[in-house]
Amino acid sequence: MKKEVLTTFEASRYLNVAPKTVSNWIDAGHLKAYRTVGGHRRIRREDLEAFIAAQQSGRRVRPAARRRRVLVVESEPAVLEAILQILREAVPQYDLEAAHGGFEAGLKVAENAPDLVILDALIPGMKGGEMCRQIRSRPETRHARILALAPHPQPEAVEELLRQGANRCLAKPIDPAQLRREVTSLLGEG
Repeated sequence: MKKEVLTTFEASRYLNVAPKTVSNWIDAGHLKAYRTVGGHRRIRREDLEAFIAAQQSGRRVRPAARRRRVLVVESEPAVLEAILQILREAVPQYDLEAAHGGFEAGLKVAENAPDLVILDALIPGMKGGEMCRQIRSRPETRHARILALAPHPQPEAVEELLRQGANRCLAKPIDPAQLRREVTSLLGEG
């Protein structure tokens, strides 16, 4: 097996089972996988090898507990780094991911199913409202909390972001104390 990432069909051929069996194992949490932006499942080689090793040893495969995740979508590098630093201090127990544009954010949302998305409402490549709708439309991400960031937001713009699926909206420039409060509140940590 040389490919780093496999489709369910490729994994089924390697395991000599039906593709539906692979899908069932993924759905049951026995085999780790992620979804592409188009909704297709992908299995990392190391996850398939771990699954095979567990099966061969006779151990019962249990779904792995995962750390909670936060995705920050921000196009301005300085602002992105400032937000990440605030998060490292406010919620150090969370895995942090960053995306610089709409396409990259869509990939990371599909792959990682974050618990919280902090979203620049004006990201290049996609409007913030559209990103909120996409997050809410997917079963594996509809639970995610969304904190939209908008420069000097007008009440109508805030209302629209909330209608599209954001849980809260903060004005930019960001007040670090307010960001900490919102993040811990949205994640149930405060």
